Amino acid sequence: MTRRRTYGRSSPLLSALLVALAASSVACGASAREPMMPSAAMASPASPPAPASPSVEAAPGGAMAPSAPMAGQPAPAQAPSPHAPGATKANAAAPAPDASSKKGKEAPQADGRAASLVVYTGQLAMLTENGKMPESIDAIIDVAESLGGGLMGRRDDGVDIRVPSAQFRAALKGIEKVAPVTARSVKADDVTEQVHDLEVRLSNLKATQKRLQDFLSRAQNVNEALTVGRELERVAQEIDVIEGRVGFLRNRASFSQISVALREKPKEQPLVVVTPPPPPPKVIPPSEVPNLPVPWLERLGVDPVLSIPKP
Repeated sequence: MTRRRTYGRSSPLLSALLVALAASSVACGASAREPMMPSAAMASPASPPAPASPSVEAAPGGAMAPSAPMAGQPAPAQAPSPHAPGATKANAAAPAPDASSKKGKEAPQADGRAASLVVYTGQLAMLTENGKMPESIDAIIDVAESLGGGLMGRRDDGVDIRVPSAQFRAALKGIEKVAPVTARSVKADDVTEQVHDLEVRLSNLKATQKRLQDFLSRAQNVNEALTVGRELERVAQEIDVIEGRVGFLRNRASFSQISVALREKPKEQPLVVVTPPPPPPKVIPPSEVPNLPVPWLERLGVDPVLSIPKP
């Protein structure tokens, strides 16, 4: 009974830790399932109505004077009179709000559309002149460097380059001027939603990390400190992994990769016509000559007799 009663107890700090972790995991799952919404739809709820202004009473001379404040309320601050000395200069010196700057600040919130993160990958097959393979590869590298990109890898029969995603089409057009293109393939992978889900999860994990640090500062014994410390280490590792993944996806979306395979044109061989020699004459061996009954036919042979035209 004593052992059951000892394990049945739970420290208030550990109970609060379990509740906070459960709420954080639920928030991570719910936020990951939510679709991306414009910032206008995610705006804060309407602010509560402003308190009613104090009632005014007619003052002598027709001017309206505010009534005395209610008990327990501070007296409202009175605006300086426009006829007071120095008031006109102060009002004139105060700059008027810039409508264009205010509109520029509110425009992204009204739009609410996040910038798309698209990873582009291109593959080209080209046919170069005979003996000009190195020159063509150098020309392709120059196109990438002129657009703010660079070399990723080089081979004897090809090259891999990377260019800013905003210059992807310009890079393709520049490469196509180097040599004729025989095959082309372009792939686009949108990672906007994936990055959004990771950032929401990262925000929730950082909030959990902050609560765990608060729990660790209020630990009452070694057991509580070890429990909170282990959970804090696990959350920190997840944060590092997600931050690395988000950085990797953003870097891939900012630069696009183009792989070019080159092949030289075959050499033109001169056309040579070979005439076969005439077949040798057919010679009948003496052993195959038939014995004819007429001597002169035997001396003449069978072939001359057969070649005599018919009358």
